[in-house]
Amino acid sequence: MNHDKVIKLLKKHRSYKFAVNNGVAPFVEEEVGMPFSSNYGSRPPRLPGMRGTIDSSLEDFRMYSRIVRQVEGALNEVLDDQERDVIRMKYLERNKLTLERIAERNHMHKNTVTAIHKRALDNLSTALMFVDVPEIIELDNVVINL
Repeated sequence: MNHDKVIKLLKKHRSYKFAVNNGVAPFVEEEVGMPFSSNYGSRPPRLPGMRGTIDSSLEDFRMYSRIVRQVEGALNEVLDDQERDVIRMKYLERNKLTLERIAERNHMHKNTVTAIHKRALDNLSTALMFVDVPEIIELDNVVINL
């Protein structure tokens, strides 16, 4: 896996995790979406123009769950503390930071943070080599029924 694919996985990680935790999946009115969600049944999403089935919902749930587990496993098992912190601040936090800002915050030279970032991406590229970047459904037009 190249750095671009790893970066896509990291940038979408919060969306995948949200989808798994909140039951967001293609929905059919007669059926439920993503049945393993903790919110199952209480607020199934409706996506205008999209139709899904229980099978496609289960497939999405399994795929997103697998991606979340693999990314989090790689972050925790493959990266050292500095690498994980740089990746977390750059890609995973709600308020993402640039490498320059990460360097300032940690009282480090930008070149040092850049080297840590590159090393982390190299390690993640190896660890996530066989992981594909799944598309996540577009959430801009989701209507949730309460």
